[in-house]
Amino acid sequence: MTATKVLPRAEVNMPLQDLDSLTEREFQVLALIASGHSNRSIGNRLSIMEKSVENYANHIYLKLGIENDDNTFARVKAALMYREKYQFGFVKEKVDADLKPREYEVLSLLARGYSNAEIARELCIMNKSVQNYINRIHSKLGIYGLNSSYTSRVLAMLMFDRIPAPNGYTPRT
Repeated sequence: MTATKVLPRAEVNMPLQDLDSLTEREFQVLALIASGHSNRSIGNRLSIMEKSVENYANHIYLKLGIENDDNTFARVKAALMYREKYQFGFVKEKVDADLKPREYEVLSLLARGYSNAEIARELCIMNKSVQNYINRIHSKLGIYGLNSSYTSRVLAMLMFDRIPAPNGYTPRT
């Protein structure tokens, strides 16, 4: 395995606030989770076993008070917390995704960490419809061919604030 340099917290030059309880390695794992890497990819970058990445992730969830009933959504919530604290700039410029209003609405809920079932309940649609919307969103954002659905979800979440609302979109109140 080839190790890729991951910047220590001191070199990231961002406020640490309540993420201070994370160890250096946990912080590195969280940064890579927030940028959409799979456990395998994180393991390769940090020269550690995939099982070790999973253990670090579970420690992160515990320290951040995130329930780990469903690893996918725990991962998204941890990425959201990292992004909120660090204004994580995964995508620098606006993304012209040409999303329809309903696709944008689904993406906005996805970006807030909602599960497919929660999105379906919120929008009064079927789970299968949610998955179809997410597949179209991923296609329009150029997110495909990834080895895991949570990696795709995290990438879509990170891109959300760079996508302008489509004409005809009215936010729910």
